[in-house]
Amino acid sequence: MLSVSIVLLTSIAQIILKAGAMHRSGVKVFINAYTLSAYTIFVVVIILSAFLLRAMELKYYPAILSATYVATMLFSAYFFKEMLSKRKIIGTAFVTIGVIVFLLR
Repeated sequence: MLSVSIVLLTSIAQIILKAGAMHRSGVKVFINAYTLSAYTIFVVVIILSAFLLRAMELKYYPAILSATYVATMLFSAYFFKEMLSKRKIIGTAFVTIGVIVFLLR
């Protein structure tokens, strides 16, 4: 359950960062409510990750983080109406398969 929370919070923070950077320029890209909120979520994710790593082997953590790629891609398609191109889907699949193969050895 904690690992799912980490994946979802990381993906949500990435979406919020993108929303904060859209249609802004200069220093406003870095200092706005979206960006500060996203970085706050990232701090929470770091704390949750520390608790998760105490309860599991380190070798499984990259597998959990690879799920973030999938979640972020799907959230981007939903919230920003980004197209899910074959290239994005194949790239995300390769990352996920690579992590799974790494874990199986």
